[in-house]
Amino acid sequence: MADAQPPPPPSVALRTYGFLRLGMVAVIVALAVSVVAEIGRSDGCVQRSISAYYYTPTRSVFVGALVTLGLCMIALWGKTPVEDSFLNLAGMLAPVVAFVPTADANFCSIVTSNGTDLTEAAQKSDSAENAAQGRTDQLITAAHDAVFNNVATLIFIIMAILLILFVVALVRQWTQLSFWIPYMAALLVWAVGAYMFWKERPWFYEHAHMWSAILLFAFIIVVVLGNAFDGTEGSWWRRPFDRMEGSSWRLAYLALGALMVVAAIVISSVGATRETGTWFGDHWVFMIESTLISLFGVFWVLQTIDRRKMGAPAD
Repeated sequence: MADAQPPPPPSVALRTYGFLRLGMVAVIVALAVSVVAEIGRSDGCVQRSISAYYYTPTRSVFVGALVTLGLCMIALWGKTPVEDSFLNLAGMLAPVVAFVPTADANFCSIVTSNGTDLTEAAQKSDSAENAAQGRTDQLITAAHDAVFNNVATLIFIIMAILLILFVVALVRQWTQLSFWIPYMAALLVWAVGAYMFWKERPWFYEHAHMWSAILLFAFIIVVVLGNAFDGTEGSWWRRPFDRMEGSSWRLAYLALGALMVVAAIVISSVGATRETGTWFGDHWVFMIESTLISLFGVFWVLQTIDRRKMGAPAD
């Protein structure tokens, strides 16, 4: 006797799920529009990284976009344990990237809280280079109070969520490795971040943004490549070239994941060899970030179309 097919997901659930996914695409587009608008406002001057736009009028959109993306990645269920786990881990790190600004703040359209244009201030100084660096350091240091408040709040919220999940798992007697392995990974990420924040604060201010961003993109790439090996319902392991339902989608995901890996390696390798002062040498981080974010947006659009009729995955 054939197994009974599960009922189709309710239309309201599909609509909510679909709009939540489309909302993530809209957030990525909003960030791109905000950055482009700021580039236009500053006469075509481009920051060395997208993260450096934290110090510009783009800050609200930048922080809001990353926090929203992080929340959505955690809220949305992945089709497989691998996808769900790495979406959750990426979602944990996205707010850290937003709340802890990069230590690389240059003088491209950056203003202080009192409206002082640092470029003009540096140009008027007798020692422009030293004054520029001094004002940059001062600008970064001025953000530390906000970083402390935001990150301390984030650490507390994640701790509370992990504690609630632990209690629920004990009460419901969850023994699946598909729950406990990702849970322990999330707990490890939280523990390392909390320790470095409380015990190694100077290091955290200087390096937390960079390492969180690197891990965030790495986790996203795992999610994209993981979809290349996603099969039909009832079997989550299928090679991209299996000639069966969904093979075209898996090939598309494989191509996107491979392109993300190649882009990150090639741009960083070439950029590291270029001299400071050349456009590519100054902006290779911007190029990596914009390329990976754009490819992630393409992946999310394709996956939204691919899963437009799917509800939540089976337990």
